Amino acid sequence: MKKDMKDLIANVYTNMNNIFKEDDDITPVMPVNVEDVNEKFFTAELMAMMIQFQNLTGQDVDIIDFTHILNKLAIQYLLDNEAETV
Repeated sequence: MKKDMKDLIANVYTNMNNIFKEDDDITPVMPVNVEDVNEKFFTAELMAMMIQFQNLTGQDVDIIDFTHILNKLAIQYLLDNEAETV
């Protein structure tokens, strides 16, 4: 994996984990310009979510297993909310 992708994943991961911190403990992250949001960004977001999932649950899943979990959660959400989308 290229360094710029690793850096983007780390940036997104850090930002996602800031939700668990008090305001004065938030870790600064590099801003991402809306114009720079592309496939690479969403891939980094997916990878960061997977790493966060692994760290919070202790489950060692690969990317395919993780997307399967996300699909199960999406189906469960639709069933629980009578197919209402967000």
